[in-house]
Amino acid sequence: MRELTRDEKALVFLDSFECIEYKHKKALLDLAGSPCEIFKSTQLISSYFEKVGKQQLASSILLALKRSDYVKEVISNCLIGADDVITLSSDSYPEELANIPTPPLVLYARGNVELLKRKKVAIVGSRKTLPLYAKKAEEIASRLAMSGIAVVTGIAEGADTYAIKGAMSHSSVISVFAGEVGRVYPSTASELANSLIKSGGLILSEYPCGRTPRVYSYPVRNRIIAGLSLGTLIVSGSKTSGTRYTAGYSADYGREVFCLPYGIGVASGEICKLLIKNGATMVETAEEIADQLNIDLTDGKEEEISLTDNEKTLYKLIKEGITSTDILAERSGLMIFEIISALGLLELKGLIVKDVSGEYGAIK
Repeated sequence: MRELTRDEKALVFLDSFECIEYKHKKALLDLAGSPCEIFKSTQLISSYFEKVGKQQLASSILLALKRSDYVKEVISNCLIGADDVITLSSDSYPEELANIPTPPLVLYARGNVELLKRKKVAIVGSRKTLPLYAKKAEEIASRLAMSGIAVVTGIAEGADTYAIKGAMSHSSVISVFAGEVGRVYPSTASELANSLIKSGGLILSEYPCGRTPRVYSYPVRNRIIAGLSLGTLIVSGSKTSGTRYTAGYSADYGREVFCLPYGIGVASGEICKLLIKNGATMVETAEEIADQLNIDLTDGKEEEISLTDNEKTLYKLIKEGITSTDILAERSGLMIFEIISALGLLELKGLIVKDVSGEYGAIK
């Protein structure tokens, strides 16, 4: 973790007060003009909370500020599990997200933060997505990611998982958590999250270390998914599905809403049919999404996929016809655990495939 600026530290500390509503934190920030200024003036804190009838909150903040060691400890604890922090005062804060009515004051990041600079499209849907539609989500995610577009989603089973798998092979997926970035909920998605990071993806959350997801965290989280993205593809969901929040946020923010088509009587497609009736665009391909967003889809190039030295060595050998792990070890000089790790990542990046006999072949 790099050394944070004073403004970044101030925002992390302010946002750590779970007892203070977002609207009060944002109002304090707007009044002060900069995060540091909030804590330079005890009068500002006192007068604001007195005005809104919450003097006890002012007392809590002012008492904490008297102990610099406590402030440092709070900030340090918030950062556990994160590789980086992007605050509303940071130059790297995504412009798309800064323009929504309630932008997160702090984004905790784990993985490749450079993905935030790319054009982004959200793909979300139900945990009970039918196999045909799950594969369609994977196909669309892969095609978008191949062209350098970052796919934004959650981490749940179903549509989220398939969107991640599709985009992960091109190192272009952002998963937004409803809890801290250091722990995966549900725990069954831990392996997927680790693979996402290893493949060059990014995990984001507005919650610090120690914050577990609550029922309300998911719809609140969905505003970030929609806010980061130029448009949102709804893959599936019932009329009461949580995906309706993401679609609603996207529409409220003036972003495009796309839906896959469903036939009569398909329960998992109810939300898509309802949204299409209300003006969402029906699509079946990544090209249709790109056309609506005025994005050019280009063919992905092999050299654009980031590879480690070990991956390059093994990929070259496999392309030359070396197919067994034993011979790869002999020819590369790598340790077996290094080979297993690198081969797994090459599979994730869509460069090699393992057949039923356990031997490898190059795809590209």
